[in-house]
Amino acid sequence: MAQHTLHIVFAPSISFTHCRQMAPFITNLVRRYPHLTITVLAWNDSLPDFREGAKRADLQLDDNSQLRLIGIVKSAGDDAQPLDEYRSFGDALSRAYDTIFDGGSLECCDSGRAFTFDSLPRPSLVIGAMFIPNFAQNVKAKSPDVKFLVFVPSTASGFIRPFGPRELGGLGSWENETNEEIASGRLQDLTPEAAARVLEYRFSRIPIPSPDGVPMYDYELYPQDVAPASIVQWLWQETTQITATADGVVLVTTPRFEPETTTTLRDWYNDQLGKRLFLVGPQAYPDPTGPATNDEVPPPVRPGSTAIVLSFLRNQAPGSVWFISFGTTYFPYNRLGYFRTVIETLLELDIPILLTWGWSDTVPKGAISPELEMEMRVKNKGLIVDWIHQQDEILRHPSIGVFLSHGGLNSMWEALLAKVLCVYWPFAVDQPLNAAYLTTKVDCAFELLQVRTGPGADPPLRGGSIDGSNDAVKAEIKQIAEDIKGEVGERKRQNLAAFREKILAELAEGGDSYEAIDHLITYASSDN
Repeated sequence: MAQHTLHIVFAPSISFTHCRQMAPFITNLVRRYPHLTITVLAWNDSLPDFREGAKRADLQLDDNSQLRLIGIVKSAGDDAQPLDEYRSFGDALSRAYDTIFDGGSLECCDSGRAFTFDSLPRPSLVIGAMFIPNFAQNVKAKSPDVKFLVFVPSTASGFIRPFGPRELGGLGSWENETNEEIASGRLQDLTPEAAARVLEYRFSRIPIPSPDGVPMYDYELYPQDVAPASIVQWLWQETTQITATADGVVLVTTPRFEPETTTTLRDWYNDQLGKRLFLVGPQAYPDPTGPATNDEVPPPVRPGSTAIVLSFLRNQAPGSVWFISFGTTYFPYNRLGYFRTVIETLLELDIPILLTWGWSDTVPKGAISPELEMEMRVKNKGLIVDWIHQQDEILRHPSIGVFLSHGGLNSMWEALLAKVLCVYWPFAVDQPLNAAYLTTKVDCAFELLQVRTGPGADPPLRGGSIDGSNDAVKAEIKQIAEDIKGEVGERKRQNLAAFREKILAELAEGGDSYEAIDHLITYASSDN
C-alpha cells in the first residue's frame, strides 16, 4: 500500500449540480496519484452523489481509503432559506477544517463513522467551491501556508465575465461602480442589489470584447427575461475571494476551447494578478470516450428514473431521440407557449422526445397539457421524468441523436464527450457564451434564436431578427430538424467530432489539461 504523503481537502458547494465536475475530478486524482489522500467535507445531501462517483470509478471507501467522504452538516429542511443554509455550511466547514488541521477527529453526520486525522499529514492544499462564505479567509487565518484554490466550473469567457475587469468585458469592478453610483446620489434611493442590477442592464449596444471573435452584442448575454437571483453581494464576495484571498483557481476547461480568450485570461489572472490558473478540462469517469450500446449502458448506481429511461430508449431507432433538459435552475417559465410549440412541433415531425424537468417542483403546472403528454405516451414517442441521474451515460446511448439544452457547462461538456449534436436554448450566466462559441466559431451546434425574450430579443450581431411569435419558433424548429438530417447537420457533426478529438487530446497523457493536473499536484507538494 502506498504511503499517503500528500493531503488535499475538498469543499463542494451545497448545490451539488454546480460543482458536479468536482466528483469525477476527485476520483480521477485518487486513481492517478497513489500517495494522495483526499478528504471531502460535504453537505449531507451531497454525499450520495460522491459515493456514486466513487462506485463508478471503482474506488473503495474503507478505513484505509485514499478518499474520505464526510458529511459535516445536515439540511435544516424544506422550510430553510437557501442563503441561511449556505452560511450554516460555511461555518461548519471552517470548524471541520480547524479540526483536521489540528489532527482531531470528525464524525460523519450521515453514517456516524468517526474519521481521525492524527496519523495523516496536515493538508497542504484546500480546493473549495464557489459561494462558500468566508471559507478561504478562515482557512488562511488558521493556516497561512496552506494553499487555497477555488474550483470554478467555467470556461475562460465564463470566468472573465463575472470576475474580470471592465476592459475585458467583466463585472469584476461591479461592487465599486455600484457604490460610486449610490454615493453620487444617482442611485441613492435603491438598495445595493437593485442599484447593481440597474448598472448590469445598462447596455452599450456594442459587441462584447471577445478575443476569439464570438459575434455578440452586450445585450445578447441576456437572451431570456428570467428573474435574476438575489446573489449580487455573494458574487461580490466571491470576486474578492478569487482575485484577492485565494491563491488561484481550477477551471473546468482546456486551452483549445476559446484559445485566444484563454491567452487573455492568462495575461490578466496569471501575469497581472499573480494568481495560479489550472485548466484541468472536463472531468469524466473512466472510459467516457467510446459510444455506448444498449447492453453496455450500465444499470443505475442509485434507483430512480434511469431504468425507465433506458427501457424507453431501447425501443427507439438509433440517433432518433431529442433529449430535452434545462438543468436544475432554468426553465422557460415566462414563455411556456414557446416551450409547448417546440414539443408539439417535434411530435408533428414524428421525433421521439425524452424530457426531464430538472427541479420538478419549480416547473409550472400545465407546462405540458395532459392531452399532449398522453399523445406522447400513446405514440410511444415521448417520456417525461422528473430527473435523470448519470446524464452523461444517457447521452452516450445510441438512441440519443440531439440534446436540446440550456448550454450550462456540465451539459455542454457531457454532450461534447458523448459526441451528441446540441440545440441550445440559453438563459443566462455562461450559457449564452457557450452556445454562441460552439454555434458560430466551432460550427458544431445549433442555437434557437426565435425563443429569445427581454433584452436579448433585439437583433443579434450574427444577423437576422427575432419575430417573437409561436409561428416563428415552429418554423425555426422545423428548419433545424431538417438541417440536422441534411448537409448542414453532417457538417456540424464532422466539426463536433474533430473538436472533440482536440479536447480528448488535451485530456490524454501529454496533453495540456493532463499536465495541468500534474502541475497542480506539484504545486500542492511544494513549499511555495
